Amino acid sequence: MALNRLAVFSIQSLRFVFDKNSIVWSIIGCWVLILSFCTLSAFVRPTQQFNEHSLRFDSSGKTMLDFPELKLAIAILDYSIPIFILAVYVVIYFSINRKIKMSGYILSIIHSIFAITNHSTNSAIFIFTSSTLRNFLPRPGLLQRIRCGTR
Repeated sequence: MALNRLAVFSIQSLRFVFDKNSIVWSIIGCWVLILSFCTLSAFVRPTQQFNEHSLRFDSSGKTMLDFPELKLAIAILDYSIPIFILAVYVVIYFSINRKIKMSGYILSIIHSIFAITNHSTNSAIFIFTSSTLRNFLPRPGLLQRIRCGTR
């Protein structure tokens, strides 16, 4: 989910991974990774036996696979995956913040353009519709008749 949001908000070049045709392979890949990590961690974890006297599971200390390197790799993944997800969300936050600042700048320019257009339109409408101004301002037809001597 973090990679999907990163592709949507920050890095648009990753969008092809989440297209309609390739999303099935992304989902299958995620499930394979999740199931493999769960299976490996289950094999490395010590087995547990149910204690009937205390009514809880006790660790017997035996593991199905005794590979210290595999235990270390799983421990590293347990800590690195949440850190990676946190880093992705930090990148998304800063990219959205940058876009908001940029859109605020653009919106202020658009607001100024609309304000100027509104004032000029209102002024023109007022000049053309005001009876006081129409009677006060010289009219081209009246000026033509005055020049010709006809009233």
